[in-house]
Amino acid sequence: MAVPSHAEIMKKVREGTLIEAIFKRHWDCWPSEYGPYTDTLSEIHNQGHLDLAEGLSSDFLSHYPGHSKLIGRMVYASLLGKLNIPFAPLLDVIERLYDPVDDWRDISKILGSWCHKRRDRIEQVFEFVDQCDERYEKLQTLKAAISEAVQFEAEHHAERIYAYLVHPNQSYRLQAIEGLRHASFKKEQGWQNTIDVFRTVIGHDRSDDLRASLIDAVVCWFEVAPPAVHSAMQSFILETAEPPTPAVTSKIAWTLAHNSGHLKQRLWDSMLKVSQDAPLQAGDCSNLDFFLERLIKAGGVARAQDFLQHLLLKDGGKSEHRLSHFQSVVQVLLKGQPAILTAWVFNWLKIGDHRLCSELNNALFLGLEEPHQFTFEGTPFTFEPKEYGFIARKAI
Repeated sequence: MAVPSHAEIMKKVREGTLIEAIFKRHWDCWPSEYGPYTDTLSEIHNQGHLDLAEGLSSDFLSHYPGHSKLIGRMVYASLLGKLNIPFAPLLDVIERLYDPVDDWRDISKILGSWCHKRRDRIEQVFEFVDQCDERYEKLQTLKAAISEAVQFEAEHHAERIYAYLVHPNQSYRLQAIEGLRHASFKKEQGWQNTIDVFRTVIGHDRSDDLRASLIDAVVCWFEVAPPAVHSAMQSFILETAEPPTPAVTSKIAWTLAHNSGHLKQRLWDSMLKVSQDAPLQAGDCSNLDFFLERLIKAGGVARAQDFLQHLLLKDGGKSEHRLSHFQSVVQVLLKGQPAILTAWVFNWLKIGDHRLCSELNNALFLGLEEPHQFTFEGTPFTFEPKEYGFIARKAI
């Protein structure tokens, strides 16, 4: 591992082989070293010693396929945003180096770095988008610019962003919403104004993807928005979640699994209720399984059991879902505190529904070499004499 010195890089500049050296990994730099490496490269470019963007012609890149091109892309993902170049040449290089679908993270990183705390550059992007160049959609340039704008000077750019939110072109609306995930308004009114504009948006467009993006954006605000607007944010999320169409349901399930740690119980519980009545896809079940496992470990056993009971008994007990589909839950029941498993099993046995009893057997006990021995220590059960026979019959 070695980060080249300024002198070593300048030697390659004089030899006319610097860009080749980058793609050939001449200095054997590791990705963890790309920060200081590209700091020096950008300094050399910005001081006018060599144009590291113009040198990336299509003809040059044709000589570096495969692994060499991958190395070059990785270095340039760290470098391009640091270069003092106009927006149009930057986009030309991005188009030559990166695939808009496969490399969207690199593209977002480059555009975000280039715009970072630069009002003039953010406005360059807005002007480019207003020219309706098709690349704004392909490269998600509006999203990147708004992401930076709302972190740096949200109030200054607000009116222009609101205009994109109500634009007739849905791509403008979606990119603006996604950019607003990173909002950081200094005043309470900025948050409320944005929620009001969001309501205007869904008043005209309640499409699945757009509502999912709105939910995602507002959920992210809870970490930074003042508590005074949390109630309005929560109400907006729950209004937007209805009806729970596929993209909305998937976004809620993903949020519960991966981005709910900062949410108040009232909100995540309401989102869970939306999920239990929605048509769930396999990926949704996986995310909910992950969330329910955490919920059980945190002491929310009753809420997790209520959710799964409702899910399994949907459609008159003909639900397509199975307890065995929730393997994280199954494993935490089998390997966790014995009293939790006992309470779960006997709660469902007392209900007496055949579907619930079958799910218990098939998911938890089928195939065991030895009968499971239940422990009642630490459980709250006090059975009436007549209940023993009822539960025994259901257990059989």
